[in-house]
Amino acid sequence: MTSSFQERERPRSARVGRVMGDALKALAVLLVWVGLIEVTLRVTHMPVTGAYSMRDFKRAFRFRPGAHYWFETEGWNEVRYNSLGFQDVERSLQREPGTLRLAFLGSSYVQSAQFPAGKAFPAVAARELKARGHLAVRDVEGLNFGVGAYGLPQQLITLQDDVWKYDPQIVIEVIGLYNDIVNNDRYTSVSGRTYPYYTVQNGRLVPDEITRRQQVPPDPHVVKWEGRWGDLVNHSKILQFVNRDLHVALNPPDWQPGLIIDPRQTSTFFPPNNPHLQNAWDVTETSLRMMRDECAAHHAEFWVVVLDFNLQSDPDRAAKARQLKDWGITDMHYPDRRIVEFSRKEGIHTFWLAPLLIDYAESHGAALHGFFNTPRNFGHYNALGQQVIGRLIADELLRNSDALKAGRELTQAHK
Repeated sequence: MTSSFQERERPRSARVGRVMGDALKALAVLLVWVGLIEVTLRVTHMPVTGAYSMRDFKRAFRFRPGAHYWFETEGWNEVRYNSLGFQDVERSLQREPGTLRLAFLGSSYVQSAQFPAGKAFPAVAARELKARGHLAVRDVEGLNFGVGAYGLPQQLITLQDDVWKYDPQIVIEVIGLYNDIVNNDRYTSVSGRTYPYYTVQNGRLVPDEITRRQQVPPDPHVVKWEGRWGDLVNHSKILQFVNRDLHVALNPPDWQPGLIIDPRQTSTFFPPNNPHLQNAWDVTETSLRMMRDECAAHHAEFWVVVLDFNLQSDPDRAAKARQLKDWGITDMHYPDRRIVEFSRKEGIHTFWLAPLLIDYAESHGAALHGFFNTPRNFGHYNALGQQVIGRLIADELLRNSDALKAGRELTQAHK
């Protein structure tokens, strides 16, 4: 009987074995193809987006502490965030005696995801000051608190919640003209974020009605698991593609009725012609006033540095003239001049970079924006732009910073 049973079971065992064998072969082939695709995506530096942000109650999102991924949309760079969640090296909270600290606030132009922290212009400015400033200090640090897609209210919150921990003597708000202003109103923003957006009442920022409904503390368990998934995603190009599609499917931009579409971001080159653009400007100016007052309360010197729009510093004058005509721009300095005039009227140290960047680009025939994998003179600052801006900021601080003129007072702690 045993022999008969074995004879009946042998064909079934053989079939199971064949099925298992075929499954293992299929799995092996699948793994080979997945590996080939992964290697191809890495070798070709296919631009995909890493999982680098986390939910934040006040600011909607912030960078995940310790996250790292490859940024390949403009140039190639492995972005790394420090333990506080900023694209900067690790810093001790306590400022060492004899150290000058500059804290840079801003959006993606300050963050400079295209470069390691040491090559972005905040670090360049610090090195320039240390090398040729003849200051009564042992060291100069340029702390980078830039976060891409942040509007000025989010930068103000960053100043209040993060910057003061590091006791900087000089705070520098760097305004980019591409979207830093329009991102300050829900209906003109290009970031696609659902909050926070503000209006101005009695000289203060007040969350708009939709923001008040949406601002709820994030679930810490959800934040934890999103972080673990993000760490896994950042180790695989394939998963980054999957994560991008999942993010779009699960978190579609909550565009509001009446959204003003301005893909070229040229609306800031004209006086505001609707209530939403006017509110964006009002929020911008109110944020700067509040930053000024914050810095005064913490005994820190406050600066506003106004960057250029890439079109302004195009080294090809003929191409620039054609573009201005096509876009109907008659005053290419309307936004930067407005910010400069406002800041000076408010008693804020102000540095207007656009004229200097235009002069440099045209006299050297060199674009300060754009990379080998972007259109000419397009997007964020390239390596040359980072160096030029860092040197110019250092020059201006040496000429006109009251804190630097105070000399040895910089070596004394002041809380």
